[in-house]
Amino acid sequence: MDDNYLKAVKLFENEKYNDAKVICQKILEIDPKEPKTLLLITSIALKLNRIDKALEIINYTIKLYPSLPEAYYNRANIFYNEKKYEQAERDLNEAIKINNKYIESINLKGLILINQDKFDEAESCFKKIIEIDPKNIITKYNLAKFYRNKGDNKKYYELLNEIKKQNKMYNFVYGDYIFSKKLICNWDNINNEIKELKNLIKNNKKVSYSFQILSLFDEPDIQLKNSRIENEIYSKNTHINLKNIEIHKKNKIRVGYFSSDFYKHATSRLIARVLELHNKNKFEVFGFYLSNKKDDMHNRILKTFDKFFYCANENDLKIVDLARQNQIDIAVDLKGYINNNRFSIFENRCAPIQINYLGFPGTTGSLNMDYIIADKDLITKDEEKYYTEKIIYFPNSYQPNDNTRILPPKKLLKSNYGLPEEKIILCSFNDTYKITKEIFDIWINILQKNKNTVLWLLSNSETFEKNIANYVSSKNIDVSRIIFAHPTNSKEHIQRLSLADIFLDSYPCCGHTTASDAIWAEVPLITIKGKTFASRVASSLLNNIGLSELISSSFNEYYNLVCDLVLNKKKLLNIKNKLKENKLKKTLFNSEEYTKNLERAYMETYENKLKKLPNKNIYL
Repeated sequence: MDDNYLKAVKLFENEKYNDAKVICQKILEIDPKEPKTLLLITSIALKLNRIDKALEIINYTIKLYPSLPEAYYNRANIFYNEKKYEQAERDLNEAIKINNKYIESINLKGLILINQDKFDEAESCFKKIIEIDPKNIITKYNLAKFYRNKGDNKKYYELLNEIKKQNKMYNFVYGDYIFSKKLICNWDNINNEIKELKNLIKNNKKVSYSFQILSLFDEPDIQLKNSRIENEIYSKNTHINLKNIEIHKKNKIRVGYFSSDFYKHATSRLIARVLELHNKNKFEVFGFYLSNKKDDMHNRILKTFDKFFYCANENDLKIVDLARQNQIDIAVDLKGYINNNRFSIFENRCAPIQINYLGFPGTTGSLNMDYIIADKDLITKDEEKYYTEKIIYFPNSYQPNDNTRILPPKKLLKSNYGLPEEKIILCSFNDTYKITKEIFDIWINILQKNKNTVLWLLSNSETFEKNIANYVSSKNIDVSRIIFAHPTNSKEHIQRLSLADIFLDSYPCCGHTTASDAIWAEVPLITIKGKTFASRVASSLLNNIGLSELISSSFNEYYNLVCDLVLNKKKLLNIKNKLKENKLKKTLFNSEEYTKNLERAYMETYENKLKKLPNKNIYL
């Protein structure tokens, strides 16, 4: 038996599952109760997506061997993937009771506790594993992600630094490690690390999630390559025949929006008004919510849908089935490759038409994502080859906005926010990971040349503030000229933002929601137009508000443009007046017109599909 069992194990390790199954079956014909073979054939059934068969074998195994922890773990894994957390936790507790050093079970229990928002208990699970096995990379990585989601960027970096020293080639760790350094603006040796990361991506290595590289490379070919690498995760999880789903003409087009951000999140802030304005005579609008967070924004969003489904506790296949049962014509993915996505839903074809929109500013590299919504500022004709999706070109900016937002009050005191009344306030409220050493050096040069300026930054941690302060001091600039703001609610965010004189954009990942916030707050924004979607959003917004003169094409031009406005108060005032006037006249904040364009896009893709024509670029 042992020789045959070892052969089966070898075949399993080489992904020859059917061959391994044949050998296991022969062993079990001789001895139906052989425990190692029962566990192995369970794993084979799981790999072949024979979930019911795997459960049958597991239940049989547990009946024979009630003290076999691996059997409980295998069943818990199935329950976990089906989002049946309570059942999974019961089995894991049993496995851990039998073997209190069973790392896999403790780790899975930690993941389940996170999904149940039991964060302290989850942290204890991960720490216990590290006590048992101080070099356990999987658990360290899970714990690092836990700290990131908790907002503890210092611990996030420290753990990833440990993992990187152990094995920087472990799946996606290197990109996460660099991202963690950027969050706290630790730029030590970062350019060499970014260069190495790029070479690894070129060699098709799984070293970074696609989101992390948006702020590293202004190169659409690298972004496409990395998206294709990441897409392999999701394309391997396909369980349904991916033939085109039949589309049937209806009185109303059924549009499904899929997101884990239907709460106080940047995506919802942008799209809420569009959802309210949808023409319900022509469209039925469905919401598929992949989270459980609820707040005032969630309540607002909830009212906009004809049908709304809470899917956080459903597995991907059940969500696909739900979408198909409701005959969704157009599935709109508002996440792409952003954290907490569920992209396997789209790899499994939940709808005949699938659109990448708003959440992820780049290509998914997926052959199952039909379209991406963009505009001609974001993607040129020559750059279409870097997108696996067909392009829906909006006539104006691709970005929706909410024109019902409260305008900032006319009079606020700078002193309320620790700002000097007599100084020119240069502001950058973009996420800290977008601040590169190169762009910060430009800001330093601006401060050195213009003594009457201060720099106002949005902080995410004391570590970030300390690193920035140390770097500024090394450049012989008074640290008091750097002023830190902290996260607040969206209303106060816009109000205080209006106190800035000039918004300094980041590069190569520019401001997106934050850029439109600056424009809404009537603050001139200086940006660098790069080569990627992520580096051009602010340029698109400025073009559509009639302020193309604020778009630069290089660091030098960016520097000169900012200095010119700092030194020329009359010119800066004219820009501000023009911005204030154009807000009302131009299309950027015309939510009604934007919604009509979006609906035109949906109708064109729908009609094209009804005619059974191949996907094509759409020009609105």
